[in-house]
Amino acid sequence: MRRFILLLSLLLLIPAAQATQRERILDTNISGNQTGGEIFINGNFGFGQSFRYSNGQFESSNEVVDRVRLTEVMFSLGKTGSPTGTVNVFVYTADRPDYATALPTGTALASGPGLSIASLTGTISPRVFQITGTDQILLSPNTVYVATVEITTTGTYDLSNYIQAGVDVTGRHEGNGIITTNDGATWTTNVDTVFHVEGDVTTSERNTGPATTPDQPSILPALTGGTTTIVLVGVIAYFLFLKRGRSRLL
Repeated sequence: MRRFILLLSLLLLIPAAQATQRERILDTNISGNQTGGEIFINGNFGFGQSFRYSNGQFESSNEVVDRVRLTEVMFSLGKTGSPTGTVNVFVYTADRPDYATALPTGTALASGPGLSIASLTGTISPRVFQITGTDQILLSPNTVYVATVEITTTGTYDLSNYIQAGVDVTGRHEGNGIITTNDGATWTTNVDTVFHVEGDVTTSERNTGPATTPDQPSILPALTGGTTTIVLVGVIAYFLFLKRGRSRLL
């Protein structure tokens, strides 16, 4: 029994791998790339951008990626005149693995809160859509996704009243922009947009086993209150059984 207690104490001293969670940019086309604005007059339009990430962006000699959860999508938007309606953001699976020609397919995997078009200004500027709740989907590395802006319009759209989106015509981003003029019934490739996609990246130390995560909490702190307590309990138990064994011999 003494050996069992001592062994149990030693096992409890083995630390669980500690997980670290950080908000990180997964894919982006921002810095100095905005070369103008795409003008949208048709009321049945939308646009977007393919994106992906690799675990190698966030791993190091000491850390590996456990999972990546979608948290934020940003596009640059502006307006001229007084267009009205709502801007919505969605994330889809891509219809092909080719990053440079990918289009959205199927139903949306996630969506962000709607943004009133009335809140846009005459200057094209970043508009961030926070992804919350069950829409914070887990993303897979080296998998192509497509983020879209889809517009529900009201009022008049003409040469004096329209929405603008920041674009980049340099082609420096490896993905591709997309556009629809029929409420997403069909999409075609277009110039790159100015965008970024962020996610919570959870990493753990290499070669230490599965990470301790919020979904799988360690029972160690709850049971013991820390390593010091474990050591103390183990030592006390050992000497109690040792003393008991000596008493029997006497």
